[in-house]
Amino acid sequence: MTKNYQDVCEKICSHHFQFLGINNIYWGEDIQWNTDPKSSHVWAERYYMEYSANELLPGNGIDIKIPWELSRLHHLVTLGQGWRLTQNTKYSNELFYQWNDWNDKNPFCYGINWTNTMEVAIRAVNIIFAMNLVKDTPNFKKYKKNIINSLRQHGLYIENNLEIGVVGNNILVGNHFLANI
Repeated sequence: MTKNYQDVCEKICSHHFQFLGINNIYWGEDIQWNTDPKSSHVWAERYYMEYSANELLPGNGIDIKIPWELSRLHHLVTLGQGWRLTQNTKYSNELFYQWNDWNDKNPFCYGINWTNTMEVAIRAVNIIFAMNLVKDTPNFKKYKKNIINSLRQHGLYIENNLEIGVVGNNILVGNHFLANI
């Protein structure tokens, strides 16, 4: 495992993330999965269908894509790879800590991280990949039932919120629908 890859895992463990033009921002000890750290905007937790378009996209430099990107949980796959390559339990422990924290703070169908089906589908794929990488750890056995339940919930959400449109008599599908599938 290269030093650079270990550095990336260490940054994730210390809750420093880099994506979408955010360079190494510290999200705090207690990650706020519904916050845009660039603007400090926090979205209130409510049932996903109760948000208005203005609440989700308020403008003024507030970007919902930032918490969505973090909540895709790509970084859990990186931690899983780090554990698989090094057997360093710090990486697998952090993976389960962050997954459990995300799961507790984003109850099924509540909050901004349940407002876009493509985001839910991408997150489900990343959870599957990450958990497959760490399936041999004691924590996997501890959380297995909760992981399966979370993936079932993700599937139910996707099934009931496919992103298709109809114009006239034509069904329109695009990249979001493809990601849903």
